[in-house]
Amino acid sequence: MLLFSLAVFASLALIVRSCAGHWFQPGAMFAGYWMIASALSAAFYGRETTYRALIYIAVGVAAFGLGSLVLTYTRPPFPGPVVRTSNSAPSARQGGLLWTIAAGTVSGLAAGFLSVRTNGISIDNLLSIEELLDASHQVAVGRYDNLLAASASGSQRWVSALLSITYCAALCAPFLALARVRFQRAWMLAPLASLVIYGFTTTARAGMVSGVFLWFSGYVAMRIMRDGRPPRITARAVAGTAGAMLAVTALFTFMAFLRIGTFDASTASMVRSRVAVYALGYQPAFSQWLEQREWADEKQLGLGTASVAGVSLLTGQSRRDFRTYDEFVVVDERGSKTNIYTMFRGVLIDFGRAGGVLVLFLFGAAAGAAYRAVMWHRSATAAAVLAGCYSIILWSSTISIIHYSNVLAAVVGAALVLNVALRPRPARHVRPTSRQFGAVAAGAGAMGHRR
Repeated sequence: MLLFSLAVFASLALIVRSCAGHWFQPGAMFAGYWMIASALSAAFYGRETTYRALIYIAVGVAAFGLGSLVLTYTRPPFPGPVVRTSNSAPSARQGGLLWTIAAGTVSGLAAGFLSVRTNGISIDNLLSIEELLDASHQVAVGRYDNLLAASASGSQRWVSALLSITYCAALCAPFLALARVRFQRAWMLAPLASLVIYGFTTTARAGMVSGVFLWFSGYVAMRIMRDGRPPRITARAVAGTAGAMLAVTALFTFMAFLRIGTFDASTASMVRSRVAVYALGYQPAFSQWLEQREWADEKQLGLGTASVAGVSLLTGQSRRDFRTYDEFVVVDERGSKTNIYTMFRGVLIDFGRAGGVLVLFLFGAAAGAAYRAVMWHRSATAAAVLAGCYSIILWSSTISIIHYSNVLAAVVGAALVLNVALRPRPARHVRPTSRQFGAVAAGAGAMGHRR
């Protein structure tokens, strides 16, 4: 199974990368991501994954890659000069970005504080490891009770809205590199710091991971906009990314201990198993779900309800019917369970097999168009859209991240913020001096004399 995965997804990745010209082209990035993701999952859970599931994922990846090449097959002239509609490098109005970053940092802290207070916990209870373990476990239990309830509580809606501001700030923060401001790196990392604190107090690891992915996606989009080309993949960049991934993994694991509420040998074994299933069990989970699903013609399709927030208002279907909070499958012989099924589950529920492939092709075309618009035209709206597409790719082994309304709202909000912050500055009109007037007049006279 591992060799099959490597052969199929490596071939796709190399073909798309060869046509696209760079790994940060959306189709190449999606193919490269699944080359790694499929190989890792197959290495740990190869016997639990079916060829049918692997082939469907491969077809979806190929459809997305083909769509992304529709507008970007012709390579940009790397490494020479890039022709653009604007000759000047983009510069940011730091005021709008700083206010967005500050608001997002405060809202992330406020979301954690509200979650703690809703469960009747005082901030004083978070000042020691023992009390933090008890409080985090209590908050985690309360949050899952709300998720499984018929409707979300008022405080949960407020937390979601506050996190939306923080996600927007995380996506916009890297664009502060286009401005000159003191403590630039501290400002750029502030939203992520607030999400880490939110994760410690609530054990909601997805919030931290979402913020990291949005920040990274915004950074890549910013570099493409600034330089007119994707960032180079150097040894230093790979080492820095690997270090960041290790740090996130360590924080992720620590939050797993907080969620259980104890530190001991038996807990460590449980955490190790849960983190492995959470991080690598997506492919066998999708495989099990695919084998159990009935493809009856009369089964109503979600038409986007399972994949995109807000579509339920058009379809009239309940989003809760498509969620997986209480839908678990066994992924190995030890009885490990997970409810993470990749984004392909939502695509199949919404559009079926043939329709899902078509939608992935169209999604790839949209991502490719955004990539081209950022690189060639320095479009702020396209930069936000491209960052959103990158985030969907990075989350694709888990779920469609824009299924969550606060993430989708964050991308839309980021587009508005970046349009204001990166709007071209009006040219300054300098009043000509008398000497300049004389030079112009002399030039005009010479032209008339030649006539």
